[in-house]
Amino acid sequence: MKILTKRLVTALLTLAVLLGGVFAMGEAKPAKTDASASETQPQTIFYFSDYYPTLSYKEMETMFGAVCEIKFVHLYVDNETFGTMVMKGFYSECPQNSIAVIDLKTFMPDPQILYTYFEQLKSLCNSVTIFVTDYEELTSPSLRFLKYVDYLIYDKDLTTLVNFISAGLFDLTPNYARPLSNTAYLIDKNVLTLGSSANMKNFLEEGIAYLCRTSPFLRNFMQQLARSFDLKDWDGEHYQWFEETVGILTDKLYIHFLVCLKGDMFVDLFTRETIQFTDVEKFMKDVGGKDIHYLCAFGFWMLDQESYIKWLDIQYKMKYDLPVYVLEVEEIQYDPNGLKIITDSDLKRWYGGEFFHPDAAANALSDILQSLVRSFVS
Repeated sequence: MKILTKRLVTALLTLAVLLGGVFAMGEAKPAKTDASASETQPQTIFYFSDYYPTLSYKEMETMFGAVCEIKFVHLYVDNETFGTMVMKGFYSECPQNSIAVIDLKTFMPDPQILYTYFEQLKSLCNSVTIFVTDYEELTSPSLRFLKYVDYLIYDKDLTTLVNFISAGLFDLTPNYARPLSNTAYLIDKNVLTLGSSANMKNFLEEGIAYLCRTSPFLRNFMQQLARSFDLKDWDGEHYQWFEETVGILTDKLYIHFLVCLKGDMFVDLFTRETIQFTDVEKFMKDVGGKDIHYLCAFGFWMLDQESYIKWLDIQYKMKYDLPVYVLEVEEIQYDPNGLKIITDSDLKRWYGGEFFHPDAAANALSDILQSLVRSFVS
């Protein structure tokens, strides 16, 4: 188990600068598009991700840190925010003559915005462009922006995310001697795309159906739980409709998902009720009466500030052994007084090939980058 430092809200500060300041593409086979690659040697790999990167910062540094500078920009943004960033000159964050990886997993941007952005990356930054997406409809020939994309990778299986979730759920039994049922799962706000007020408003109006459309984490988390309990419909197939799964999880398995809004206040994603968390036993009773016996937590690093502070409080002040599973999106710094966590790297080391299946999208991206870097530095 590792210890996280008290975090700095650098991602939010970066986003504020981008929006308010002045700026000084299952099948993961790469598709070569019509754009011609830059002939100038790139000095930097620019990697922008809106959720979790197909290749992590640590993987990028290990593979390319010795021969390239790596500029890693990770921001939780929605479609509207991304569009605003592009119109305000986000291209200028990309260094000249670089390899630009644009990795978007939570939304399909407006085609005109993508056209503008990739055209700027090509004409103004002279970049080799790589687009990673899980939206297969981008193959439409009417989408003109593809002519400015050198390589297109489809990450529809989201293998890195599924590996992390399945291994984390499995680990609860051998490591903490607890079942998956009768549990309140605390989920980091960022992985649910609830960081913006607009997304929170949509969730409160539409309920969990909205989050299942916008959050790859929640969709896959519910699917992995359904598979763990072998939940099947009348046709013998695993449930595909999340509303059906919710009813079974709450009514038969006594499972709830909760997110820290601010301070001690949490919202139940199934009921949309707010619940105060000042005592572990009282909180579990308020969530599910006598049927909730355990707590655990899942998130991406960097965690949402409110989640981090409250989870730390649960572990230290309330002295509850809260399992916290973290997908290492950004580099983690450690502190003996920080949050106790289990990372995807820990899970991979413990369980290896049992849960960590080959990631075709990551392999495709790695192959492309290695080929480009070799050609530019040779």
